[in-house]
Amino acid sequence: MINIVQNIPSLSSFIPELVISIAVLILIIISVFDKFEKESIYLSISALFIAAFFVVYHFNINELLFAGIIITDQFSNIFKLIIIFSVVCIFFLTFYDKDISSK
Repeated sequence: MINIVQNIPSLSSFIPELVISIAVLILIIISVFDKFEKESIYLSISALFIAAFFVVYHFNINELLFAGIIITDQFSNIFKLIIIFSVVCIFFLTFYDKDISSK
């Protein structure tokens, strides 16, 4: 049986995923209100940049997280950065697209 206390040090390398998860939860709550539409886009982009910062910060660290369930290495960090960059590009393209009207 795995002791939960052994998994707590793994959280330091899992910060980018935690940042994105917390931002998604906040965005779900904010999306209920119509007046926070522009703020939700800024929150999304800033959360992605914060997550990218932590990916770059932990770039050269090779670890097994959560008792070997998740592996963090340079290969996975490169793909994390590619996915974050792609999502930021999609946000900017949809935000400045004139065909997609807000209402």
